Amino acid sequence: MEELEGITDFKLAIVIPGYKNIFIENTLESIANQTNKNFTVYIGDDNSPHDLGRICREYCGKIRLVYRRFDENLGGTNLVNHWNRCLEMVADEEWIWLFSDDDILDENCVQNFYDEIAKSKDIFDVYHFDINIIGENNQILSSQNQFPEVLHVKDFILKRSVGCIKSYVVEYIFNRTVLENLGGFVNFPIAWHSDEATVIFGASKTGIKTIRGGRVNWRSSEFNITPNSTSLKVVEQKIKASKEFSIWLQKFLDTNDIRLNRGMSYYLIKRFCYELHLYRKCISMRDTFASLKEYIHNLRLDYWYPFSLLILLKFHILNKR
Repeated sequence: MEELEGITDFKLAIVIPGYKNIFIENTLESIANQTNKNFTVYIGDDNSPHDLGRICREYCGKIRLVYRRFDENLGGTNLVNHWNRCLEMVADEEWIWLFSDDDILDENCVQNFYDEIAKSKDIFDVYHFDINIIGENNQILSSQNQFPEVLHVKDFILKRSVGCIKSYVVEYIFNRTVLENLGGFVNFPIAWHSDEATVIFGASKTGIKTIRGGRVNWRSSEFNITPNSTSLKVVEQKIKASKEFSIWLQKFLDTNDIRLNRGMSYYLIKRFCYELHLYRKCISMRDTFASLKEYIHNLRLDYWYPFSLLILLKFHILNKR
């Protein structure tokens, strides 16, 4: 099903890699309720066992929507590959917003985006919305900390490592050229750190511009990968992704002539120590120490290793961040 007439007049592509059917109607309803409908929605069905096509057909008369069902399920083995093949569905839009099949938007988000790019004259490559965390019944569980009006890449890395900001892929709208230059979203196992690395790359020149007003509502539910720290299979993939991210990050820092100062080094290590602490019931101490040593080596911070063991020990004793 496609509604493509006049598509070149539309600057914004909202791309949804679809699989789950539980909340996707909530997602599409929030998109259909936007006060500004100057966008195209692209839904890439990852060979879902659910009839996503039927749900999408209900919205074809309300919003400009392109739906495609893929013959092969990719998300089960490589989620980012599915994200990136969904990006290939996009026609001529200049801006790409990778959204999910369970989160929702405040009704003025799209209008706020267009107001902001007109105001800032498109000088930023990455735009951002602040977020709420919502539950399964759309109730707001918490409002996350606001980003600064403009957040530069070094500060983003630091604030993410400190933990004073959270980051989910649905918060960001990317200039299409950024994603093309990067070859799509950075590919890590189960997409762990993939959005973060992509934001870092996109923000390297101009920083991240936060759009005030409407918020994105990220859904916390039993279907999220993010909080899962008890499944051995998921934990192993997360650790692998974090180590690959450390290699990617060091290459990015070298390319952009950015040096890790003492504060950034400490919080990058502390963040991974806390992650390993969360996985303590799934992995042995031997594997924990080996992963920590490898992560630190990838960031060329080997001299921090003895101190990092103390950080990890503190988490284990106090059982808190």
